[in-house]
Amino acid sequence: MVSLDEKMTFKTFFQKYIFLIILWQLFHAVSNLYAGFALEKMDFWNLTFWSSIISAVMVLIIVPFFAKFKLKTSFSQLKPLFVVSFFSFIGANSLFAAFQVNLTISTTISLLTAPIVLLVSIILSKFKPEFIEHHTGKVYLIRIIAVVIILFGAFKISLGG
Repeated sequence: MVSLDEKMTFKTFFQKYIFLIILWQLFHAVSNLYAGFALEKMDFWNLTFWSSIISAVMVLIIVPFFAKFKLKTSFSQLKPLFVVSFFSFIGANSLFAAFQVNLTISTTISLLTAPIVLLVSIILSKFKPEFIEHHTGKVYLIRIIAVVIILFGAFKISLGG
């Protein structure tokens, strides 16, 4: 819950872009919840196939609303998207395969990536500032507190309570 300008005031926190990030997180959580429901009736390969088909249809329905925007992209700009898509595909299938066995424990284990992401972002911001932005100590402190809360919740869930 860090504002874009790092002043940490409530006014800067309640911006349209922050709301979109929170909305994205909410939709992501609901998506994983319904993936768990779907996996009760089908295997993860079927889920991947049908969700890809439905996503493609949704894109075809939604894209015309954004047709007024002129997008100028080159193939070199799109190349990183292929890498992201590749790893997202592997990650999603791994997560769905785990969800199929046990949704609660798998979700808990997936939360354990938070410390890894935090550590990598701190290291990259310090040694590779052109790759990722560097923040103030206050921002990293809030991120560390958030990771501790996530880990505490994950361990509580995994211990059954």
